[in-house]
Amino acid sequence: MDMQLPEFPQIIRFVVSAIMAIVALLPFWHHFDVAPRWRFSIGVLVGLIAFLVWPSSIQACRYTGLYALGTIAASLWFIFAVVGHAHITRYYQYSVFHPSGTGPAIEKIIGGPELTPQALHMQAYNPYLTKQQIFESLGYDIDKMWIRGPRTRLDLTYRFFALSGVFALLLSLVAVSAYGYIRYKASIAHQPLMLFPSEDQPVVPGRSITIEAKYHECRRGILWDIEGLASDKASGRLGEISQTGTYSPPDTVSRELHFYVVATPRTHPEERQKVKIKLRSHPVYSDEHELAGIDSAGKHAQFIVEVLERDYSWQIGENRLAGADGAALVRRMAADGIFSGFTDIITIGAASRELTTKGEGEEQRRAKDRAQILARWVADALPSSQLRIHSLKVGRYDDEFRLPSELTAQERQVVIVGIERADPNVNLLQALRDAFERKRDDEPLLGMYLDNYPRENWDLSAFRQ
Repeated sequence: MDMQLPEFPQIIRFVVSAIMAIVALLPFWHHFDVAPRWRFSIGVLVGLIAFLVWPSSIQACRYTGLYALGTIAASLWFIFAVVGHAHITRYYQYSVFHPSGTGPAIEKIIGGPELTPQALHMQAYNPYLTKQQIFESLGYDIDKMWIRGPRTRLDLTYRFFALSGVFALLLSLVAVSAYGYIRYKASIAHQPLMLFPSEDQPVVPGRSITIEAKYHECRRGILWDIEGLASDKASGRLGEISQTGTYSPPDTVSRELHFYVVATPRTHPEERQKVKIKLRSHPVYSDEHELAGIDSAGKHAQFIVEVLERDYSWQIGENRLAGADGAALVRRMAADGIFSGFTDIITIGAASRELTTKGEGEEQRRAKDRAQILARWVADALPSSQLRIHSLKVGRYDDEFRLPSELTAQERQVVIVGIERADPNVNLLQALRDAFERKRDDEPLLGMYLDNYPRENWDLSAFRQ
C-alpha cells in the first residue's frame, strides 16, 4: 500500500525552485565555460522542473524508485559531460593572445579537429612545431588554421557538454533531495501491516478471495503463505495463496478445515499478520449456478446465482420468509461462506401470481420492497465488507392461471446473485439477462424469470456502493 504524503507547503516548493536558479550562478561554474546568462537560464529551467516534480500530495512510495533512478541517470550524465568536456579541452583548446594596456590578454578557444592545407603544409615543413605554435604563426586566424565545418561541430559538442553538465548536476541535486525527503517521510510515517479483511473468512469451494495488505513502506514486498497441517498443505487440500494475496480454495472439500493465510512484510518480518480461513462445503439449503453474460457493448461479467430452497420462499402478500427469520438466515449464509469471493451482490425481488385486493401495482411495489429488504439483510450480515450491493426488482409473475400456494412458491423464491468478475462499466442488467438466457435449460427458474416476468418491470438499482 503506497504512503500518502501530507500536502507540502507551496512556499517550500518555491524556495527549492529559487535555490536551483541561485546555485547556477555560483563561481565554480566558470570551469564549464558557461556564460552567466546561460547558467541562470539553466538554473531557472531546473527550478521549474523542481517545482513540478517535487513530492507534495503524491503517492510517495510509487515514485521513490523514479527519484532514485533520476538521481543515478542525472549523475551519470554529469560524469559523461565532465569527461567529454575535459577531453575536448585537453586536446582542442588553444590560446589567443590579445595586446592590452596592462599586458597581453589570453583568450581560450576551441580549435580543430581538421587542419587546413596551409597548416598541414607548415606542420610537414617543420614537424617539431606544436599546433599552438602553428596557430601563432598564422596570426591566430582560426579560418587559416582549421577547416570550418568540423570545427563548428566540435565547438557545438563542447558547448553541449558544458551546458548539459550544469543542467545534469542541478537536476541530480533536485532528484536526490526529493528522494531523501520521501525516505525521511516514509521512516517517520511507518505503520504496522494491516490485513483487510482481518476477521475469520468462511470460504466454499471454487470461490477465490483477495486479502488486501495495507502498510506504509517504500521497500515494498509481502511474502504470502498458508499455515496449517503439513499433510493437508502438501496434498493441496488447503488450496493456494498467490503472492498478490489471492486465496484460491480447492474445487472440492471432504471436511471442514481451519487454517491461516499469513502475510509477512519483507522489511519488517516481525509484523506478520494472518487471517483465519474456514474452508467448508457449500451448504445444502442453497443451490449455486455459475453463469457468464455479455452486455450489448460486448463487456463480460461472471455470476454465481444462489437459489434457496422453496421452504424459505417469501410468504404470499408478506415481506417476510415462510421458513425462517430472514435476517438470521442471511447471517447464516454469510457465516457459511456463500458470499465469499464476490465483488458485488444483486438481490432479486419477485412477487408470485397471487393478487391482493389492491391489484397489480401493489405486487410490483412488493417485489421492489422484497429486493431492498433482502439487500438490507445482506448489508447487515456483512457490515465491514466492501461489497457493492444492488437490488433487482423483476416484478410480478405474469400469469392469471390460479395454482395452489405450494405450487407458486417457486415464483417467490429467494435468489441472490454474486458477481465474481466484471469488465469495467459493464451493464449488469443486460449481462445478467444474457447469462440467464444461456443457462435457462440447466435451471428452469432462470427461464421462468425471462418468460414470466416482463422485461419492462425489471429495475436494477444500487443499494450500497
